[in-house]
Amino acid sequence: IKHLQTQYKSMKAERDECYELLTKIEKEHKLKIQKEKAKHKAEIERLSTGFLQSLGAEPGKDVSSVVKELRQTNADLKEKVETLAATLERKNASLLEALQAVDTITNEEE
Repeated sequence: IKHLQTQYKSMKAERDECYELLTKIEKEHKLKIQKEKAKHKAEIERLSTGFLQSLGAEPGKDVSSVVKELRQTNADLKEKVETLAATLERKNASLLEALQAVDTITNEEE
């Protein structure tokens, strides 16, 4: 019986040691994860700030909202360009007609 009690105590001590080591490893792992998350957050903030500065947007503004605004502005500008191109085409046609009319009048006078 003493042998079994001794064996039980040594197994219990091993188990307790394993739990302590496991707890220690879990704490170290948790700290490493926290450090990596903090590093990742800082890197994302740095990149976001640089991206916003390159776009001329206010620092601290949400990147997705800035991109959404830029897309809307781009769509508006494309629409304006198309409108201006159509207007230019009509004005060119009118100008050519006017020049042809002037040519015709000039030719008739001669």
